Amino acid sequence: MSSRALLCVAVTISLLAGCGLRGDARGGTSLAREIARLPALDETELEPLVDADIGAVVGAYQTLYPGLEDAEQNHAAGKRLADLQLERAGLAMADIKNPYDDAIVLYEGLLADGAGSDSRDSLLYQVAQAHDLAGRGDEALVYLDELIRDFPTSAYVREAHFRRAELNFSAGRYAAAATDYRVVAGAAEGRLALHSTYMLGWSEFKGSQLEAATEQFYRVVAETSAAHAAAAIDAPSSAHRGETELRTDSLRVLMLALEYQDGVATLAADISALDRPDWQHGVYAELAERYLTQRRYLDGAAVWRRFVDENPLDRRAPNAWVAMIDTLLDADFVTETRPQKAEFIARFGVRSEYWTRFDEAARASYAEPLAAYLDELSKVYHARAQASGKESDYLAAVDLYEQQLDSFPPDARTPDTLFLIGEIYAEVNRRESALAAFERLTSDYPEHEQVAEAAYAGLLLLDGLVDEAAVAADAAAWADRRLTARLAFAQRFAADPRAPTVQAAAADELFRREDYARSIELAHGLLTRGETLGVDLTRNSLLLIGHGSMELAQYAAAEQAYERLLTIGFDADVAERRLASVYKQGEIAEAEESLDAALGHYLRIGEIDPTAALAASAHFDAIVMLEGADRSADIARLLESFRVLYPQDERAAQVPLRLAQMYEADDDFARAALEYRNVAATSADTDAARQAQFVAAELYRKADDREASLAEYQAYVQRFPTPYDAHFEALQASDELLGELGRSRHGVWRSKVALHERVGRSATPRMSFLAAEAALGLAAIDREAFAAIRLQAPLKKSLRSKQRALKASVKAYEAVIDYAVAEFATAATYQIADLYVELSASIMASERPSGLNALELEQYEILLEEQAYPFEDQAIELHEINMRRAWNAPGGVAGDVWTAKSFADLKALMPGRYDKNERKVAYVENIH
Repeated sequence: MSSRALLCVAVTISLLAGCGLRGDARGGTSLAREIARLPALDETELEPLVDADIGAVVGAYQTLYPGLEDAEQNHAAGKRLADLQLERAGLAMADIKNPYDDAIVLYEGLLADGAGSDSRDSLLYQVAQAHDLAGRGDEALVYLDELIRDFPTSAYVREAHFRRAELNFSAGRYAAAATDYRVVAGAAEGRLALHSTYMLGWSEFKGSQLEAATEQFYRVVAETSAAHAAAAIDAPSSAHRGETELRTDSLRVLMLALEYQDGVATLAADISALDRPDWQHGVYAELAERYLTQRRYLDGAAVWRRFVDENPLDRRAPNAWVAMIDTLLDADFVTETRPQKAEFIARFGVRSEYWTRFDEAARASYAEPLAAYLDELSKVYHARAQASGKESDYLAAVDLYEQQLDSFPPDARTPDTLFLIGEIYAEVNRRESALAAFERLTSDYPEHEQVAEAAYAGLLLLDGLVDEAAVAADAAAWADRRLTARLAFAQRFAADPRAPTVQAAAADELFRREDYARSIELAHGLLTRGETLGVDLTRNSLLLIGHGSMELAQYAAAEQAYERLLTIGFDADVAERRLASVYKQGEIAEAEESLDAALGHYLRIGEIDPTAALAASAHFDAIVMLEGADRSADIARLLESFRVLYPQDERAAQVPLRLAQMYEADDDFARAALEYRNVAATSADTDAARQAQFVAAELYRKADDREASLAEYQAYVQRFPTPYDAHFEALQASDELLGELGRSRHGVWRSKVALHERVGRSATPRMSFLAAEAALGLAAIDREAFAAIRLQAPLKKSLRSKQRALKASVKAYEAVIDYAVAEFATAATYQIADLYVELSASIMASERPSGLNALELEQYEILLEEQAYPFEDQAIELHEINMRRAWNAPGGVAGDVWTAKSFADLKALMPGRYDKNERKVAYVENIH
């Protein structure tokens, strides 16, 4: 006997034992004894129970039933026998017309005898099952109805509902079937519940309750999704296979239901109501596939789009979108795919929320189509931008290029993409963004063929950024970056034909920043290129070296640069700077007290360009420098040469005075006088010219050149009528020189008198003295005229002439007295007195008329005396005035020669009174 048969027997024994079956006390036939008589079972047999095995068991039970005395035991044995018969009929191993009839008879008999009421629900279920299996559905329904009605809590009630549902469904009673399927689906578990749900869906579908039907099929799909997923990974088990079949068929029916409704719109609404479960993707995929097989490409594409629209952050959304695009491509809607590809990039690219939400592994699942779309659309948009010239088109293209870089690790295309990004941003004046792209290319891909172009493009962009900076701080920052970039370009791409220009620009920038040393270094580096540098850059480099060296006080280097510049042709400014560099060398040598070296540099400027303004300045500075070193001979030589070389220079006017002062200090009066004379002739300063003229005259006098001195004094008198005091002195010196030369002084005297008259009360004592002196000289002229007149007969006539001369002379001497200068007043007083004495004497000595006898002669003599004596008295009175001046003057003027002479004359005129040795005090008194 097989193990299954053995199991059945064991179960039977267990059931009977459970019912209290045992042998009686009187040793009657017991169930145990009867069972012991059954055929032995081979425990090693593992084959399924066969008809022969069941037959043996059935035969064993038939020996017991219905002969057991205990009703309950007998009922139990009968039920088991019925079960075995039912199983045996299911094996269909016996050639019996109606194999289930035996089981049905047994079940119905057991139900009829009323025994075993506790198991009636089981009997009802089994007999219903037997009728069902026998093809008698209506009979089965009778028993199932009783079971469901009378035993609502029975363990068999769910299966009863299920069987009744199956029978009703087969009979086309879909509403009734649906009622029972719903009960089972809500109460059962596992496969029974799943199958009931599936059939409930079918029942409602058959009953045209589409919405209700789809709800059940969604549940089936939900319940079978795990099995479907497992089957996709491993070989499906029988259980998984069954669930997968249910899922497949449920999806098929769902597709039919959705077609009857609004297709994907209905699906989206349904899925939304189900809170978008994870398995929804399969439903969308099924619908898309159905449309595809029907060649409804646009509808299929719409399904995938709707999935993504409803589930934008679902992990399968990118591939769903790709499926949509592929569907359109299959339909040959190529132009329709580009907007979809662009939207794919927007939804799932590096700029999207999706990208940040998922990890690298999730992004890798759609990396390939993303890369392809980016590559395709970036080229398309770039071409469109080049055709339209619109900024928006360029920005769309560059955004795609940038997403390529940001989405994927660098590869061989990255540097080309960076270059394109830089070009596009530059095209639309997005300089910062363009610069970032070019800089990344140059730094990360130094060996790329376009790296030099990128670096140079970056320099041009930096120029624009410096120029357009809104605030100084930003401009300075961009300028710093540009300088760094220029230096790097010049060094890194030294062989590039643009490198010299870039290096020159960097040198210029360093110069503007006052970083002269580095600027000069770059300029020297450029000059090493020789003739290949070109004239313009050569000039610029030399300028930087020259100007920078000047700023660094490296004047010899500056001179060399400027000198070289001049050899290749340049403007006057460079020539001036060259001279300035030489001048600065002179200044340094002077500061170091290397006077000869400094002198050489200063004078070298004139040798280089004698017409330059700096040449005259340097020459003159050399003079000033030597003045502090007491090198008068050198100074004089330089001053002389300065006057010759630079006659139009305003400082040339200083030369005569400086030379004059030097010669004067050296007692070279003649040369000094000559230079003062030059000063007087050339100076625009009237006062300076006047003083120089006077000094020139004085120095000529010191040099014993009276003629020259007189000429200068006379020139002074002619040119400078004021100031009066100096004018008087010039007249006085002229007076003296004329006297020394033995020439007439009368004109000078008249000038002194006239000048004093003009000055009037403002005259100083010195002026009055000189004027009085001159007046005295002029009075002497009148006296000489007086003395020249001889009294002749007829006396009256000659005396009249003599008296007129006397009056003129007296008047002249009175004018002297008016100056109130003591020494000249006494002289004039004396002269007047002496005039009277002389007149008196002249009268007495005059020629006597001829033909007079002695008496007449005597009488004539008396008459002469009468004429002469009054004059003698006037003379005495005037001499006495002089005496009184001497006596009355404070401090006395007793030593005055004229008072002494008056006193001497008084002794002669009045010996009785004055011919005594008396002490006399002179005083001054005007006579009127």
